[in-house]
Amino acid sequence: MITTLLTNYKGYLMAGLGCVFLIICGYAIYLNLSLENTKIKLEQEKEDNKNLKIAIQDTVIAFNELLAIEKDKNSLQVEALKDKEQLVVASEKVQNALKKYKEKTSNETIKKNCPKPVPFSF
Repeated sequence: MITTLLTNYKGYLMAGLGCVFLIICGYAIYLNLSLENTKIKLEQEKEDNKNLKIAIQDTVIAFNELLAIEKDKNSLQVEALKDKEQLVVASEKVQNALKKYKEKTSNETIKKNCPKPVPFSF
């Protein structure tokens, strides 16, 4: 029976085996291509992770520089406040000295401009 099938349907069996072979080869090619695509995607992800690490490091460096600038700014503001307080104190001293000078000069002018008492005699 097998020999009759082989002899009578030899062409069909060969065509079927050829189709199975082509299907297996096509699937192998598909697997190979998908494996290569997966490798490429994996390498791209590694590269992206590397670039992301570099970007994070650059961001941290920039943030640290910004913090240093902010600290310098704060220290300069503190110094400016101290200078402002010193200027206010100095200004108050100058104003007090000016008041004293004006009082002194006004008292002297009043004394100078005031008429001399006339001796009263009977």
